[in-house]
Amino acid sequence: MKNLYIHGSIGNRIDRSKKNRYSNFWIGGLLGALTFVALYGFYILNVTYDGWLLTGKDLQQHYIGWTAFRGADWTFPIGLHDGLTYPNQVSIIYTDSIPLFAIIFKVLSPILPATFQYFGLFGLMCFVLNGGAASIIISKFTDSKIICMLGSMFFILSASVLQRLFGIPAEATRHTALAAHFLILFSIIVWLYQDKFKKISHAAIIWSILSISCILIQTYFLFMVGGIMCGYLLECLIRDKDYKRLLVVLPAFIISAGTMTFILGGFSGNASAGAGGFGLFSSNLNTLFNPMGYSSILPDLSIAVWGQYEGFAYLGLGMLILVVIAVVIAVMTLVKIVKEKRFKKLFVKYKGSVISLTVVIFVFGMLAVSNKVGLGGRVLFEIPLPDKVMDLMAVFRSSGRFIWCIKYFIMIFSIAVILKKLKLKWSIPLLAVCLSLQIADLSGALVRINHTFNQQEEFRANRLKSEIWSNIPERFDKIMFFPVVSFKDEGYKDLYLEMGVVAKKNQMKMNYFYFSRELRDFIQSSNEELEQVFENGSFDNNTLYILDKETANRFKGTINMYNIDGIIVASLQELPYDGEELTYEVQVE
Repeated sequence: MKNLYIHGSIGNRIDRSKKNRYSNFWIGGLLGALTFVALYGFYILNVTYDGWLLTGKDLQQHYIGWTAFRGADWTFPIGLHDGLTYPNQVSIIYTDSIPLFAIIFKVLSPILPATFQYFGLFGLMCFVLNGGAASIIISKFTDSKIICMLGSMFFILSASVLQRLFGIPAEATRHTALAAHFLILFSIIVWLYQDKFKKISHAAIIWSILSISCILIQTYFLFMVGGIMCGYLLECLIRDKDYKRLLVVLPAFIISAGTMTFILGGFSGNASAGAGGFGLFSSNLNTLFNPMGYSSILPDLSIAVWGQYEGFAYLGLGMLILVVIAVVIAVMTLVKIVKEKRFKKLFVKYKGSVISLTVVIFVFGMLAVSNKVGLGGRVLFEIPLPDKVMDLMAVFRSSGRFIWCIKYFIMIFSIAVILKKLKLKWSIPLLAVCLSLQIADLSGALVRINHTFNQQEEFRANRLKSEIWSNIPERFDKIMFFPVVSFKDEGYKDLYLEMGVVAKKNQMKMNYFYFSRELRDFIQSSNEELEQVFENGSFDNNTLYILDKETANRFKGTINMYNIDGIIVASLQELPYDGEELTYEVQVE
């Protein structure tokens, strides 16, 4: 009876613990949802409102990528479409349009309104899952729901997420999909709660799900989640000599990622793997305490290389205070352990965790700072790498992002140490005070975000002012650039983005656009095909050609040409414009 009673008590505790984790997840998720609405309001959750996405830069790229994918026929692989690289096909991956949502809503497209955007919904999901995952992590160290609520808010208000989701007006990039930090946090959960995945099959399944999720949201997370998984496997290897787990889980992770990439068409086309940039888009050594415009209290610090905004990982004033307190407590504890001669015994007991975590942090840190190590405004030193190594490292072009994993390890460590060493009557008010400081510190950025997104915006073209762009005759179904030029060339990125809006409004296809990677094969093949079209005069009746001056001069007289807002437009058919500014032929010197 005693054994049964003990067994029953343990079972009840396990059940309660499981229920607590579930309830903590939903509490953290609810906090995330409320925070999102308080910051961003309801406008961007209106799926028929897209004005806020058509203000230039990356948000416009993501949205136009979705609309082109939605309007194209289904193919296999299912992520391919020809809306932006006609007649070639490109994967939805290359416009960072969140393939998971793009596919789901393309399936539902027949019942959706003509104008439909899901980026506001994705932002809400990020806040909910970031908060829920953080709460589960914190519940590993406490049963207090108040602590879980307070602690999860530091993750919900992560400056790195705020920067990436939709940004604030002064920022150049807003890679929305990169706000899905719950992928990092869930991989940490699997490592923390590894006892829940003792069966190798269960571990393989959960890591495979995370792998597939990374590809369906943003492939950069695959390297972060994969690195955390390697730390988990290394710990199992050191502690339990569990080679079988390594030989099952690692291949399952890789195969799952490869399969999903294939299904999305990620292997189609000849995309530039990294487009260079390793060492440029890195992380500065001051990143954890450099606000870069997100603090109302601490000053901004210099960076050594302009691209180090990619490695932005500001902790926030409140979290910085918690980190300092945790480090002091940890050092005092370590000194005590050494004095009591318990260090060796504890190290042997926990060496698997210590070594694996150290290796992961070291590798992520080296990748984040890259071979060009900067502190403040100075490059401390640069390690020259062979060209072949640089070409290989180009896969990690924006390597500064790896600092996010280290940032979350530091936050978790700090909260865990404080909860371990301080009683609830001290830890609760400490977290509450530091959270208040965190919010006060971020208040300026939070207010700017609120002001930006709590008002409706309309599309404002920088270059294309004429009404004709919104009223192109229905017979025209394609916009073809000749020559196709890299979007890195001056002015072409903005031109592609604005023409993408024209294509969207008039349900037209394009032969090139602004992508996350340069599609070299498509540029070459499109230029070769169009050269033949212009040489032979075999123009398509339903196509608007966008030419540069040199090309227009070469083929003047073979096709109607017009100068519209400084853009040379060619058409086999005469364009029926009203308004004198749209009716004259272009004069090319």
